[in-house]
Amino acid sequence: MQRTITNRQRAEIQLEGILNDPEVSLPIFTRRTSNHLSDDKMSIEAASKLLNTQPFILERLVNAIYNSNTNELDKIEVQKLTRVLNGTMDVRALLFFMMLDENSDGYITNNELSEFYEKYLKNLKTFDNNRLQEVIPVLLHKFHLDQVKKKNLE
Repeated sequence: MQRTITNRQRAEIQLEGILNDPEVSLPIFTRRTSNHLSDDKMSIEAASKLLNTQPFILERLVNAIYNSNTNELDKIEVQKLTRVLNGTMDVRALLFFMMLDENSDGYITNNELSEFYEKYLKNLKTFDNNRLQEVIPVLLHKFHLDQVKKKNLE
């Protein structure tokens, strides 16, 4: 009997593979670009600048991956985050879903999606915050969360 796996299961396997890789197996470009990092812990704020992303996104990513609300990352964690962020489309879709699913119940709700995008868009310098109330309903519609209360990854 042939057993198929879902996209989520495939992405979870790939993500676990990345997170469980020993440092020596990390690609040379990942190790080389982080050689200037000290072995000390790095704040989420500093890591977000290094990874060119908003601190709140990195906080959610770290919480989703490590189930931790830590404010610091070590060199290996930053290297693995770099690999994860450059992972397959399946892995990145899973991570995005996990970041939206703040209560980790396996579903995203219109409230979770709205809160995420409100915070994200408010931190963009190029976004006109006066248009926020126009954009959020469009995003909810795009994710079909204007029609249902919650959605799973599949």
